[in-house]
Amino acid sequence: MNQIVFSAGFVQANIFCSLLCILLPILFVWYQKRKNGVKPGAFFIGAAFCLLFSYVAATIVNVLIFSIPGLLSFFSAKNHPVYSALFGAFSLGILSTIGAFIGLKYAMKKRPGKENALIFGVGMGGFESIFNGATIYITYIITALLNNSVGTTEYFKKLAYKGNELEQKHEAFAKLAATPSSSFFMDATYVILSLVLYAAIAILVEYAISTGEKQWTVIAIVLHVAGYVPIYLRNIDIYKSSMTLFVIATVFTFAIALFAYQIYHRTENGKK
Repeated sequence: MNQIVFSAGFVQANIFCSLLCILLPILFVWYQKRKNGVKPGAFFIGAAFCLLFSYVAATIVNVLIFSIPGLLSFFSAKNHPVYSALFGAFSLGILSTIGAFIGLKYAMKKRPGKENALIFGVGMGGFESIFNGATIYITYIITALLNNSVGTTEYFKKLAYKGNELEQKHEAFAKLAATPSSSFFMDATYVILSLVLYAAIAILVEYAISTGEKQWTVIAIVLHVAGYVPIYLRNIDIYKSSMTLFVIATVFTFAIALFAYQIYHRTENGKK
C-alpha cells in the first residue's frame, strides 16, 4: 500500500478554517454584548431552533417527500444533481425561515428588539458554523496528524479496513491529501456566507413581526431560498471549484446582508 503524506499546508489550512468557523460567531456575540448589551442567551435559542428546523424538521420533510414514489429518484444527487441542489435550497430556506419566525415570535419574547434578533440569527448560523468547524475540519486535522505519525499502512490497520473497503478508503485518503488549501478556504467561506444569510434573514423576520407587515416574512423566505441556491449548487462536482459560482454566492449574500442592514437601521428597538 502506498504511503500517503498530508502536507503542512493541509493541516494549517484546516486549523485556520476550524478557528474561523468556531471563533467568528462567538467573537461577534461577545462584541455585541459589550457594545449593545445584548443577551447571549439569544445565541443559544437561535442555535436550538437551527437544530430543530434546519436539521430535525428538514430530515423529517425529506423522509416524507422521498417516500412518495418516484421523487427519491427524481431528486437524487446522482441522477439529477441540479434538481437535488434546488430541492435542498428550497426545503432548507423555507424551513429555517419558518424556524426563525417561530423562534423570534414566541421564544424571544423576553429578549425583544432588533439587537437580540441579530444575535438569534447569528445563533442559527453559528450552530452550523461551529458544527462544521468542530467536526469536519478538526476531523481532517486529527486524521492528517495520525496518518503522518504512524504511516498510512499502520493507520488503516488500526481502522480494520479490508478488501474493497480498504481500496476505496485508500483512494479517498489520497484524494483528500491532494486537495488544495484553496478548496478548504472556499468551503469555510461558504459556511460563513450561510451564517451571514441566517443573520440577515433574522433581521427581516423580526421586522415583519414588530411591524405586523407579513409580506416581509415572505420576502425573507424568498431571499433565504435564493441565497442558498448557489451554496447548494456548489455541492455538484463540476461546480465544486467554480470561482464564478463562488463570486455569485458571495456578492448575492452580501447584497442580502446590505438590504438587511438598511432594514436594521430603519428601525428603533424593533419598531418603525
